Amino acid sequence: GNPVKRYRQRQNQADESYKNALGPAAISPRLVIHYKELRMTQKFYTKDHEWLSVEDDIVTIGVTDFAQEQLGDVVFIELPEVGADLIEGDEAAVIESVKAAGEIAVPINGKVVATNEDLVDQPELLNSAPEDEGWIFRMSPSNELETASFMDAEQYQKYIDSGE
Repeated sequence: GNPVKRYRQRQNQADESYKNALGPAAISPRLVIHYKELRMTQKFYTKDHEWLSVEDDIVTIGVTDFAQEQLGDVVFIELPEVGADLIEGDEAAVIESVKAAGEIAVPINGKVVATNEDLVDQPELLNSAPEDEGWIFRMSPSNELETASFMDAEQYQKYIDSGE
């Protein structure tokens, strides 16, 4: 038979047992997460080794795994101010590592709406989970995102490999 169909049947059975366990209001959480990943989040990369994750109208910004490898062990991060209006190219954050200090330039125009306060006490999150828990700040873009000026994961990998 059709493997997709089989999967769906299994999926439905799993969801049914889940609903029965929790009553009619429950939705399988895995489906919700799956749906969010598919629909909502787009991730882009810059030549400065930053990533942007776009969800609804909020852009989360951080440094890539490649960047944290170059920096070495991060010991301190200076976060931008929530509410600050920043213009592309402005310095938003400063990361200090045992080897160097690196500035995070803002890749877009917009207002800072959140910063990752966990990094104040745990700057090492930038090393251990740079592309998820180690996010640095979130912005509300002031104009339509020009996503064409950023790279996707595949293009970014090629960019790193080319050693620019």
